[in-house]
Amino acid sequence: MLAAYNAGAGAVLKFGGVPPYSETRNYVKAIRDLAAKWAASSARSPAGKGAAAAIAAGKTALGSW
Repeated sequence: MLAAYNAGAGAVLKFGGVPPYSETRNYVKAIRDLAAKWAASSARSPAGKGAAAAIAAGKTALGSW
C-alpha cells in the first residue's frame, strides 16, 4: 500500500511488490520505521490514557520528517 501510494499501483503490480526505485524503498522504510516508533511510544503509556499517548506520539514525530 505504501509503495503504491508513492510509486503508483501500476509499478507495484509490474514488479509484484515494492518497486526497485530508491525513492519508493526509502519512503516505505521511513514510514514503517515511524509507525514502529509511534507504536512503541504509545505502548509505554498507561491503559486508559489513549489521548495522552496519541499526543505524546505526535510530539515525538514533530520534526522527524
